[in-house]
Amino acid sequence: MIPNREYINKLLIERNWSDSELARQMGISRTEANRFMNGKRKGGGQKFINGLIRAFPTEEFNALFIFDAASPISNKLDIVVSETIAEGSTAIKNLNNSLVAKLDIENGIIEVINRGYITHFRVPKGTEVQVTHYTPKTLNT
Repeated sequence: MIPNREYINKLLIERNWSDSELARQMGISRTEANRFMNGKRKGGGQKFINGLIRAFPTEEFNALFIFDAASPISNKLDIVVSETIAEGSTAIKNLNNSLVAKLDIENGIIEVINRGYITHFRVPKGTEVQVTHYTPKTLNT
């Protein structure tokens, strides 16, 4: 998933915002916003994604972002632990039994929970979703 630069540029023109105003609305540095708008940075980090949602709260999520193709739900390498928590909703937990996301397939919503932030992703009905959770490799230097 990457931010839709063309659509965001259209929004900036409509609102008569500069890159500096975009940065202020997103809560990021002017340099970071400028690099993204000039195509020098893809802008897919969590802070950037949350900032776009904060800056454009009334815009559709699937207009602000471009999604890669999704695959069926799977527990790759049996690392993801999931359980049904309510009708139509599935909890995704890591190996420490901490809740990291909720899938509401019926309503097409993925809720990601990370460090006190909650982010909702809306996916079109019938979209297949793959969930993978893994521990990053540590480098021995």
